[in-house]
Amino acid sequence: MSAFRMRGYTLLELMVTLLLLAILLLQGVPAFSDMSEKMRQETRALDLVSLLSYARIQAVTHRQSVTLCRTLNGLECVGHEINGGSEWFGVLVFIDTHQSRQYDPLNDEVLRVHFFSGNGQVLWNRGDSLTYQADGTVTGYSNGTFRVRSVNQDKGYNLVISLAGRVRRESVGY
Repeated sequence: MSAFRMRGYTLLELMVTLLLLAILLLQGVPAFSDMSEKMRQETRALDLVSLLSYARIQAVTHRQSVTLCRTLNGLECVGHEINGGSEWFGVLVFIDTHQSRQYDPLNDEVLRVHFFSGNGQVLWNRGDSLTYQADGTVTGYSNGTFRVRSVNQDKGYNLVISLAGRVRRESVGY
């Protein structure tokens, strides 16, 4: 008997193992892609919930109206609509001294500016702004739904804002 014995895998065993590994990876990549898209949309929705909560707290704290408006540059509000599905790329949060729902640099104080990153959309069905009153409620035409959606529009979150100013999050397609 020989004292030297060969150990190892045959070429066939190696190829079968690599084939099984490739099949598992091909199954996992789409699932990982879906999971990462869900995480991006959830992050965007949570950012928006945080901004809405912040605006409500500031309205109660300062005992003044606080408006969130759609912005492209962080310096001014875009649009004057109170109805419609406008896409929000960024949010300007300010103390609305004259309750005009438009930022006036001479009279209003900017509290926060936030831009949404990545792919996807944030749509507000009530136009271009949302106002919290001094008691934490929203004005009569500010209750509505923010839709946070992925690029293909079939999955995302709805953020429903009641007249009392509370935010409720609903998942769509997940």
